[in-house]
Amino acid sequence: MDLKQTLFKLCDSNFIGNIHTAAQLAADMLKAYTDDVTIDDTGSVAAVIKGKTHKKIMLQAHIDEVGMVVTGVLDNGFLKTAKVGGVDIRVLPASSVVIHAKEDIKGVFGSVPPHLSKDNEDKYPDLDKLCIDTGLDNAKDIVSVGDYVTYDIKAVELQNGFITAKSLDDRAACTALIYAAELITKNGTPDCTVVISLTSGEEIGNRGATTAAYAVDADEAVAVDVSFGISPCTPAEKCGVCSKGAMIGISPVLSKAVTNALVDAAKENGLSIQYEGMGGETSTDADVISITKSGIPCGLLSIPLRYMHTPVEIISLTDVENVANILAAYVKKGGAF
Repeated sequence: MDLKQTLFKLCDSNFIGNIHTAAQLAADMLKAYTDDVTIDDTGSVAAVIKGKTHKKIMLQAHIDEVGMVVTGVLDNGFLKTAKVGGVDIRVLPASSVVIHAKEDIKGVFGSVPPHLSKDNEDKYPDLDKLCIDTGLDNAKDIVSVGDYVTYDIKAVELQNGFITAKSLDDRAACTALIYAAELITKNGTPDCTVVISLTSGEEIGNRGATTAAYAVDADEAVAVDVSFGISPCTPAEKCGVCSKGAMIGISPVLSKAVTNALVDAAKENGLSIQYEGMGGETSTDADVISITKSGIPCGLLSIPLRYMHTPVEIISLTDVENVANILAAYVKKGGAF
């Protein structure tokens, strides 16, 4: 598969609320490497690679994204919105968006000209003070309360294999899992059954991973997400370095055995890793997977990402490839148990 083009296609699609185009796209991609692909009522994708034994490993990433929902349709084509997930509202003024209404329409978050806001030039407005300008005379003919809003931006390649796009959180991980499926099946049937699970609702409370983990009922799992990539003015001790390999999570909620097996798989295959220590929960779907049913031993791999929850997130394509290779090596060695 073409890793870059797969990532671009996934990032340029959408998954928010009842809009699940990214899930259908990912499901279609996974059909080439798996034995059975389904999409449940929440939009979560489950793709099964049948193994030689009954042991089951779940490889999980979330496919939803942050965005907005329309809460008010005002006169002269202006819209009020609320956040869906942890949108960075500092970047909204002057951002281009798509409103998924009766038909998709373009809009922009307006901003007050600096000439008229000198007294507040060091502050940014709350979301309830911002409006989307659609340019319509009467938006009520097309837009309704409850319509979803996503960033209007296309994935772009920067220099040295860096990619910028919306929803790299967590389409970068989804891409890694699709590539891992190709690598796992490249050399025939694996010993373990593998379920690639691309789940809904992480940005609004880990909802899809909770139900998907229950349905899969795996013997062990690895969650894949993004984490903070270091950039100027970010604390180095809380960040990974983009292009320097996968971040392996270490946390009291994660399985030590799965974590060690991921480290071993990486080292045995000469794959670069970084460590991410956390004192409590990981703030990823690993938190709910690990306590599903009677508990599923779960590890965590993360891709370093800059500018999280903005329309210009950045990752290194080499880190996506690195994560996929670690997952394939982990499955090849039979997991942790």
